[in-house]
Amino acid sequence: MPFASNSICIQAEPQHVEEAIRVNHFRIRASVASLVFAIVGGAATAQSSPPPPTQYTGTIRIDCYRDGDTRYTGTGNAITITIVSGFETERITVSPTDHACSPNVGDSLMTFGLSDFYGISRTFSVVNEYPVQYVRISTNGDDGFWIDQLSLAAGPGSGHWGVNGERGYCLSTDPSDATRSWRDIVGSRGCQPCMQFNVGGGVTSC
Repeated sequence: MPFASNSICIQAEPQHVEEAIRVNHFRIRASVASLVFAIVGGAATAQSSPPPPTQYTGTIRIDCYRDGDTRYTGTGNAITITIVSGFETERITVSPTDHACSPNVGDSLMTFGLSDFYGISRTFSVVNEYPVQYVRISTNGDDGFWIDQLSLAAGPGSGHWGVNGERGYCLSTDPSDATRSWRDIVGSRGCQPCMQFNVGGGVTSC
């Protein structure tokens, strides 16, 4: 019987039809399994996600009084305290005058359990997963600022630098400040415009 010119007839072997059905059935099952795995896996990931980072309060304390010494150790310049923890940076600007660096006035740090610690105390916020790495203290002028001790209370990023009554740290844009009246109380680094106090390490230049 002749076929029309626009008709096509395809005759497939039965085994080929069964094989095609099996392949398609396998593909459908695999697609469903992948979808279920993606949904379940996504839900598990969402449930196991860590909580968002929280913040806690840290405290930095600077002792700028030398026991029994009448020399002025404060400054009229602005002192900038830069606290670096991970990707976080916080800056605090203070002006620790001679009045503040006195055992009779200003912030008496002995109330924090620090013996012979007088000067300034400031708080700051720290993300708990980023402990403090270092603290930079800098000055913007040549009116020297002398530090006897520095204490940092910030969880795993805590530290203490300096010894009470011994040679301390001098901040000034004028290096000669270390050669005059402070020559016997300034450490080997002399007077510098910026010093970096490294947690777990020593003091370096900025």
